[in-house]
Amino acid sequence: MQPIPLFPVIAAYCNGLLVQVFDVYCHYLMVSWTCLMVSQISTLVWCFALKHRTIGKVTSRRIFSRNVYIIGGTYSVLTPIFTFLTTYETGINRKVQMEYVAEHYPVYFQNFRNLKNFSIYEIDGWFVIVLIISTSGAFFSAFTFTFTTIDMFKMLRGLKKKVSGKSFRRYQMAVKSVLAQFSVSSLCLAPPFALMILAVGKFENGQILVQIAFAIASLHSSINAIVLIVTTLPYRQFVLR
Repeated sequence: MQPIPLFPVIAAYCNGLLVQVFDVYCHYLMVSWTCLMVSQISTLVWCFALKHRTIGKVTSRRIFSRNVYIIGGTYSVLTPIFTFLTTYETGINRKVQMEYVAEHYPVYFQNFRNLKNFSIYEIDGWFVIVLIISTSGAFFSAFTFTFTTIDMFKMLRGLKKKVSGKSFRRYQMAVKSVLAQFSVSSLCLAPPFALMILAVGKFENGQILVQIAFAIASLHSSINAIVLIVTTLPYRQFVLR
């Protein structure tokens, strides 16, 4: 599924198998796509937290209580669910989309008539809620990512004296691998954040900026594969053998 923005209107249409063969409504695909991105980031953040706890136990370093990890895990699970529910409520009803375009964007009416499957949105209460959830989730993920990364590298220096060289390299490789995957996965957040910022700010020539953001995000799979090979020894050995 490939979403394509229709800036300056807050709208998009999709290409791909699900659209061309099964005619799945674009809005459903956008909701699923957004939820999957949030789930991926939440999962990686949770992996960081668990790896931080594991290394902390080995180094006998003071770590957060079990309740803090339970709260963090619950937040990581609930965020994609709330994102799905709120994002689903956004968007103009499919039956009145053309009426909405004719009333608010008459200059683009003919262009939208040529599209068979698109979704269009307006900045309403649900849109603002999605924006708030996305922003708070981004700050939470960035804080957790930054704190655990800095602290884990500090703990690794102490861990080197307590475990064998082989075990130390395994811990170090695991941290670097998760760190790299989180960084690459952040590319997926470029399109929705760019679209929201430009939609609220009403910048000129925003379509070009959104297209650049989508182009960057489309490199995610290729970059992630390269990162896995470079940072994970078993993958690297398999490719180089």
